[in-house]
Amino acid sequence: MISPRREIARYPLPQRDRSRLLLWDGVGISDRVSGELPFLADTASLILFNNTRVIRARLRFMKETGAVIESILPSSPVSPAEFTESLSSSEPVEWKCLVGNLKRWKQGTLKSRFVHNNSVQTLHAERKGVEGDSFIVRFTWTGADISFAEVLECLGHMPIPPYLCREDEESDAATYQTMYASINGSVAAPTAGLPFSRPAVLGALEAAWH
Repeated sequence: MISPRREIARYPLPQRDRSRLLLWDGVGISDRVSGELPFLADTASLILFNNTRVIRARLRFMKETGAVIESILPSSPVSPAEFTESLSSSEPVEWKCLVGNLKRWKQGTLKSRFVHNNSVQTLHAERKGVEGDSFIVRFTWTGADISFAEVLECLGHMPIPPYLCREDEESDAATYQTMYASINGSVAAPTAGLPFSRPAVLGALEAAWH
């Protein structure tokens, strides 16, 4: 069942623990708010937290003809295959990517400029193959000792969901993260964790369950 667009919040609430929470109590469904979770959950419940931090993974390129490739979204590393190693690499990397406006990128290398430490650098993207619904893209860039993570931070956009029907904004760098995010590693927020505010929810859970 697809929610009507009017039911989708395009921006988060300033107070995260006021987010709506749908509760099934074994008999019926009721509307609650996430701040009530510490008092609704059974102390025998197991809650798993994904502490990965969303990176600025969505990249936009323009062909030499002026055609815009809507976005390239690296989803998982191929070479180096380990996530942290690939992000920290200052050598070329290859990633599985989702590509928007693919029909505009039939061949050739895409380029996009970015500024790092007041110096203009260039990121290049080259298609190397196909794997399922993803494309293997090789990324190379100018500038010695610049890691791929730094390239993304300088050039990338926050990969907010397309159903929000808006461009990403600077505020998304903070609001599209869980409050306990600590390790770079996500190209999409673990959204179930966004309403877990501190101390209202996390603090209350710790107090109630210890």
